[in-house]
Amino acid sequence: MIELLFVGSSNMLKLSALTNVDTGSFINDATVTATIEDLAGDNVVRVTSPAWPITLDYVVASDGIYSAPIHDMTLVEGKKYLVILNITAGSAIQEKRNLCYAKYPND
Repeated sequence: MIELLFVGSSNMLKLSALTNVDTGSFINDATVTATIEDLAGDNVVRVTSPAWPITLDYVVASDGIYSAPIHDMTLVEGKKYLVILNITAGSAIQEKRNLCYAKYPND
């Protein structure tokens, strides 16, 4: 998962090696959605569709990798954000949160 969100640029969300904790096998058929919020709990503004949440697609022939590009977010340099992933695999549901901060590329 990314730790940086780039201001004025496209970003790629990636979840790697999603596995079943009981069996250790990779999960390749989960539903993974993401929302990005500021620390006040407000969704990041998107200039274009789709609205939040977005769906991360399974990367074909990978071992539990899911990804999604994100374009046109309104981010503030130096501000912290939460990337919130909701993962559903069978009857199991999990939420992962990752604290990120925004910066301009090449800074």
